[in-house]
Amino acid sequence: GSADQSVRDRLLDVAEEMFSAQDFEAVSVRELTERAGVTYSAVYHYFGDKRGLFIASYVRRLAEVSRRLRASLKIGATPEERIWSFMLEQCRVHREPGAMRMVQRQSIGGDREVMHAVADRTGFAQQIDELIAEIAQVCGPEQAPRRAIDLYVMPFGYTAIGPIFDAIDRLATPPESVADHARYVLGRVLPERD
Repeated sequence: GSADQSVRDRLLDVAEEMFSAQDFEAVSVRELTERAGVTYSAVYHYFGDKRGLFIASYVRRLAEVSRRLRASLKIGATPEERIWSFMLEQCRVHREPGAMRMVQRQSIGGDREVMHAVADRTGFAQQIDELIAEIAQVCGPEQAPRRAIDLYVMPFGYTAIGPIFDAIDRLATPPESVADHARYVLGRVLPERD
C-alpha cells in the first residue's frame, strides 16, 4: 500500500543523496535507514540488500533523466531544433548539484550489472534511438550513432573535469551558461547544424 511506497521512497531518496556524496562502500546501511526514519531491515525487505537499494536508486534517477531527455526531443519543428532542445536539457541535467554525481561515480566504476539494469529499466535505449534518428536527418545515418554518443559524453566530461579547467589559467574555461555549454558541444559534434 501507500505506507510501503512511502518507506521505499524515503529509502530511495536518502540512498540517492548518500550514494551521490560517497562511494558505495562508504555508505552505511544503518546511517541510511536512520536518516530515512525506517528500520534497518526495511532495506533488506524492499531491496534485498544494500546493492539492490543502490541499483534501484540509480535506475530511478536515470529513468527520470531519460524521461526529461526524451521529452526534450519532442520540442521543435525541425531535427536541428529538437537536437538543440535535447542538448539544452542534457547540459541542464549535468549541472544539477548531486543529480549526476552518482552517475559519474557509477560510470567510472562500470559495474556491468548496474549498467544492464540502467539499459533495461530506464528508457535509455529508446532515448538513444530517438536521438540517432534526429541526428541522421542532419548528417546522415552512417555518422549518427557516433555523434549521438558524443552528445552524451561531452557534457558529461565537462561536468566531471570542468573544475580542473578552472584551475589552469592558460586554458579557456568551460562555458558558464547552459545555452553556451549546449552551443559549444553542438558546434563540435554537429558543425553541419550551423
